[in-house]
Amino acid sequence: MEILFYLATITLFLFILSNIELALGNRKIKWLKDISANEGSNAPKVSIIVPACNEEKNIEVALKSLVTQNYKNLEIIVVNDRSTDETASILERLATEYSNITISNISELPLGWVGKNHALYNGAKQAKGEYLLFTDADIVMDSTAIQRAVYHMQQNKLDHIAVMPEIKMPGFILNLLCVAFYAYFGLLFKPWKVKSLKSKRSIGVGAFNLMRRQAYLESGTLKAVSMRIDDDIQLGKIIKKKGFNQEFLIGKGLLSVEWYSSFKGMVDGLTKNFFTIFNYNIGLVFAYTLLLILFYIVPLFGVFLTSGTTQYLNGFILLSLLFLFWDNSSVYRLNRWYAFGFLLASLLLTYMLWKSTLTTLFDRGVNWRGTHYPLKELKTYRSKN
Repeated sequence: MEILFYLATITLFLFILSNIELALGNRKIKWLKDISANEGSNAPKVSIIVPACNEEKNIEVALKSLVTQNYKNLEIIVVNDRSTDETASILERLATEYSNITISNISELPLGWVGKNHALYNGAKQAKGEYLLFTDADIVMDSTAIQRAVYHMQQNKLDHIAVMPEIKMPGFILNLLCVAFYAYFGLLFKPWKVKSLKSKRSIGVGAFNLMRRQAYLESGTLKAVSMRIDDDIQLGKIIKKKGFNQEFLIGKGLLSVEWYSSFKGMVDGLTKNFFTIFNYNIGLVFAYTLLLILFYIVPLFGVFLTSGTTQYLNGFILLSLLFLFWDNSSVYRLNRWYAFGFLLASLLLTYMLWKSTLTTLFDRGVNWRGTHYPLKELKTYRSKN
């Protein structure tokens, strides 16, 4: 059919453009490990703020990677946010062992706040540093990570850097999804563009959001994103909107996180996130699903059900998709062979998106770490940014 020929032609053209943009853009992104570990003559105080809610599994290893940093002018503020496991006792023990760890305890969550955001906000209020580092309670850092990051910010006169950690997950399916995650992250956020003040692109990474205190304060603090589940992304957005300098770095080799141990765990863990990315707009979810069908499913069937030029075009579409995932994996130094599972990974991510969407709609909100956040409130605060 003629319509299939035109659809295949347009799709192939779009994917060629996406391949070129992603391949060239990715190669503009710097790696944290390639930056000098020189502190320079001025080593400003850095306040590391770690929110902790039931983190007994990972927090000790993460905090020990912070107290052993080569960068000495720092303080570590851990905010115990209503934990019901052994997190509190672990933190008390570590605070007695390491003098630069300060523990702050939260027993109640006020209205109008997501728990993590409230914990970060309270930690930032106690911080004395010229620089604030917001990180998660399961991030393990090399001893030179903060040293390199601060030096890079000073040398390049940056106000904010976001660093993507190495994601560690076991098994075929999870690694397949990891490769797809990195590819879609690049396509969605175009992180190489955030450095340009002419671009509206912005970024934030919960694992490592390092910023000047002044930039944080002038951007409205975490109060401005108090009910955003995607607080890290939104914090980066408001900082960029205020005209501050921002950059995205790859942290593999210096930052790592053991994300999920099973596919079910990943699905359950990300149920709160995916619909948030689409701003709780079911129309956008339908639009994404339609594009997936047109750009992925139709070409796949087109290879077998069409003939002539249209068949070749559909074949080239699938090859261009394979190249996109393969090349992106090469840049991030992931196992490139997982790129061959791009279609399965995309379908699994779509399943996760729809589970997130339907769960949020049926529950009329997001359930996260024992707290229910009504959808009506999440949508209200969404409109602020």
